[in-house]
Amino acid sequence: MILPTNFTKLTVAEQTFVITDLERVDRGLPPFVGLTASLDSVSETASKLRVDPSLASSLMRLLGVDAWGSIWAGDLGPLASDYDWMYNDGYSSSGSVNI
Repeated sequence: MILPTNFTKLTVAEQTFVITDLERVDRGLPPFVGLTASLDSVSETASKLRVDPSLASSLMRLLGVDAWGSIWAGDLGPLASDYDWMYNDGYSSSGSVNI
């Protein structure tokens, strides 16, 4: 994975966004266009409360979302979280982070 030269200057949310898009493009999926302020706010609030975010049905309709899910990581930053989500996820008797 080749990170942009300004990666360390990005916020955690921006770093997570960049890494997610790099993973998507690497797998032939289209990149996301950008962050969404409404979803950013919901995610930030949930992370501070240490819970999964929940979306109001009105927000889901506004965004054209039929279904969604969240992914949680309590790692040392966006790169470690990406590693767990992409490469260390799921049950494994040899050391997955999932219980």
